[in-house]
Amino acid sequence: MNLMLCGTGGIQQDDSDDVENEEPTLTMKKSSTKRRRQRWSSEERETLYRAFGADITNRRMPPGWKIAEVAKKLPGRSVAQIRTQVNNYVKGKAH
Repeated sequence: MNLMLCGTGGIQQDDSDDVENEEPTLTMKKSSTKRRRQRWSSEERETLYRAFGADITNRRMPPGWKIAEVAKKLPGRSVAQIRTQVNNYVKGKAH
């Protein structure tokens, strides 16, 4: 009997008894959801400025629902990536 630790934190039991008296082993499954870093294109930056220009000028973060709406228009960009980029504009780190 083997025990496997799933990516969701649960344990799966493998009932295949290939070897008698075998010690149970715990293995972790790796998730492959890591995204590759990609520079922001000029079109993406323009979209952010059109959507959040007033917020950036007033040096405040836009509401989350507004960021989520813009994320739908930018395929390949997550809400977290957009929030970080807007935050960089607000703080003056990005141009």
